[in-house]
Amino acid sequence: MNPWTTAWATGIGWYTSSAQLSQSGDYLVNIYHKNPQSDSTAAIQLAIAYGHRGGSGSVGDANTVGNNANDTPSRAIYSQYANTLLDPADRIFTFGTVDSSEILVLNVARARFRQKIDPGNWELRLGSGSGANMTGSGTKYSTFIDDSGAGENPQVGASGRVFGIYSGSGGVTQSNTQYGLFYPDQGIFVFHAGLLDLI
Repeated sequence: MNPWTTAWATGIGWYTSSAQLSQSGDYLVNIYHKNPQSDSTAAIQLAIAYGHRGGSGSVGDANTVGNNANDTPSRAIYSQYANTLLDPADRIFTFGTVDSSEILVLNVARARFRQKIDPGNWELRLGSGSGANMTGSGTKYSTFIDDSGAGENPQVGASGRVFGIYSGSGGVTQSNTQYGLFYPDQGIFVFHAGLLDLI
């Protein structure tokens, strides 16, 4: 299990399923709004996955043809989202002007939204689980928004519209660092995992 998915899957009001983790936990973690072990009405809200272009961050399957150590879940995840979201000639995610071989993906369950997630109408607050907050201890939080409120026209690619994700709140970005890409028509948030590690 990748430490990113473990850290992001815990929190108040969010649950994972031990059955799902044993079956596909090397690839992704489904997040529920209720405890699926004790409540039959628990529904998947989103999935979290870590991908690495070269296969780092997860263990390869010793039973694969040729025992290729790079045939790992993290490589499969990166390839899957690159094939789904990027233009055919593009094989690597670019955040601003920076290419990244590692991504963290939040994929919102299709049943949780209709045609799209509205650009400019979401705000994501993430905790690092370490570091100092304003009181000097505890969890450090960062808040992210898309850049649709900045009057930017979205890029339009093979998967539809694409907006940049920046630190910010209330529709106002706080830095020029692009932390991720938001695909509103797909309900997918792709973050530069290396940058998130620094917040």
